[in-house]
Amino acid sequence: MNEYVHEFISLLDDEPGNGNAKTLIEGRQHFLADILDKVGVLVVVLDLEGNIVYFNQKSERVSGYSLKEVKGKCFCTLLLKSEYITEIKLIW
Repeated sequence: MNEYVHEFISLLDDEPGNGNAKTLIEGRQHFLADILDKVGVLVVVLDLEGNIVYFNQKSERVSGYSLKEVKGKCFCTLLLKSEYITEIKLIW
């Protein structure tokens, strides 16, 4: 069975209270990050203020920025042309 399908099924089968919750959450985060890094599309996850919290490997290759460089920074100032920033911030 494909490792991702197996992991997805095990995520669905887990019951609350089994094992160490922190370890379980961290494992799921790594699993999801691994999937997002393998897809062939740009994935940028933002917080409620528009700051970057996740940037997959495809985003790194296309933009030239690493996750470490962009994490916590506003996506507007990094990824948009300056002429669009004011308009986007009004909507955001």
